[in-house]
Amino acid sequence: MKEHEEIARELITVSPELREAVSETGADPEMTGLIIDTDRGTDNEETLFYRTVLSGTLDPDKLDYLSRDAFFAGIPYGRQDTSYIISSLSYADGHLVLDEDAISLVEQILFSKYMMYRNLYWHKGVRGATCMIKKAVLSALHDKVINLADLYLKDDRGFAALCMSHMDYPPFRLVRDVEKGRLEERKAWKPYDENGTIEKKAKNIFTRSAAEDEIFSILHPAYPELEKWQVIIDIPEPISLESGIFIR
Repeated sequence: MKEHEEIARELITVSPELREAVSETGADPEMTGLIIDTDRGTDNEETLFYRTVLSGTLDPDKLDYLSRDAFFAGIPYGRQDTSYIISSLSYADGHLVLDEDAISLVEQILFSKYMMYRNLYWHKGVRGATCMIKKAVLSALHDKVINLADLYLKDDRGFAALCMSHMDYPPFRLVRDVEKGRLEERKAWKPYDENGTIEKKAKNIFTRSAAEDEIFSILHPAYPELEKWQVIIDIPEPISLESGIFIR
């Protein structure tokens, strides 16, 4: 399985169009690929520094998606003053550092991140749609209806077309239901306990189906109309609300 960072590096270094576009900005396509794909070893100090820029409390991706998602969701607390944040950053001793007077910016971003997860990303409707699509895809991979390569480089339209081409496969009805706004109803909820029985069985998303099948076998006698692929366990990915930014 390829991570999206590996795919991005391959695209940038192999595609003539992307290589040219990166070069026209004054950047080196090979270094750009190494900055993105952190699993590739390097001892180049400049590359390692830019990796720290791309992954952290104040990384560009986080500043972008928090503000973008807040804007399109109509939520006030996710927006960031990106220009002010950037102007408060500098470089020292191989690290990105933040001016001491701007510590409140980090606190604001961490609080915004928490509020976005609490009220948007972890909303039961968002989680419902997300886990339904995951269930459909993982079932299709398990049953060899599709393979991982089929999912690479797919945008929303391409993904929908892939699912439509296999609509005779029952679990893909979950994707169609999401598109039509028909979400599976949440039947049970519990706080996450890393030592809990269900959590231990279902923590790994690729082996979670065994725990879901166990629940299905318990429920099916009482609900004969229930389909196996309609039993879905959703465990949100862990997030960090801590910061490792250096302060000047």
